[in-house]
Amino acid sequence: MGSTDTGTDTGTDRQLDETARPARRRGDRRTTRQRLLTTAVRLLREEGEAAVSTTRLTQEVGIVQSGFYSHFPSVEACLAEAAAVVVAEVRNPVRQWMDELHHQESDEPALVLERTVAHFVQVLGIIEPRRAFLDLMERYRRAPGSLGEALAALHAELVGDVRDYLVRLWRQEDLPTASPQAERIRLVADLIVAMAVSAAAALGDDRGLRREDAARALAVGVNAVVGDAMESARGSGSVTGPG
Repeated sequence: MGSTDTGTDTGTDRQLDETARPARRRGDRRTTRQRLLTTAVRLLREEGEAAVSTTRLTQEVGIVQSGFYSHFPSVEACLAEAAAVVVAEVRNPVRQWMDELHHQESDEPALVLERTVAHFVQVLGIIEPRRAFLDLMERYRRAPGSLGEALAALHAELVGDVRDYLVRLWRQEDLPTASPQAERIRLVADLIVAMAVSAAAALGDDRGLRREDAARALAVGVNAVVGDAMESARGSGSVTGPG
């Protein structure tokens, strides 16, 4: 004979439910915070910074306006964290790619044109799907306020990552930071970031540009600049690495 469901909760059932509720609330809180951030990034991209307000964010997410402040102390704090989302989307994959690339080619001739083309094909493959985040960086990194500061920092970090990669590639770890050669490497890194961002934007414009063609244009331009920088550095006796 089967058991009969009386429809009443046992003490154990109630205890399990009470234990689960805080976990559910924590999960709901994390989900709401993530939705606020995602919505802030989308509004920035589609409508601009003026569209990001507590009223608009809470309407889009479906919470009361006062509920916003249980997640962020201000809209500025939300925008700063939204910028951190952009950092994670753009910087982390590129940095990981450069680290892997450095280990793959540590003892091989560097900056040969075809190898550079292959490298740029890879990096454009990483950043092209994240073009919306790059657009945000380029649009707001010079803007006043916490958002501009955070995105300017992202740009500086990208340039710094490329600079560090070039320093390792050229075996210039001991180069004094204030030296002309170090400044030259930083300028080359800045140029590489600017060119890669422009190439990613061009690929997203739907004009039929192939990634391989964009990568080759980048490689030719970068190799020309790098070649001049390397020759100048060699003339001063400051570069001893591969060329």
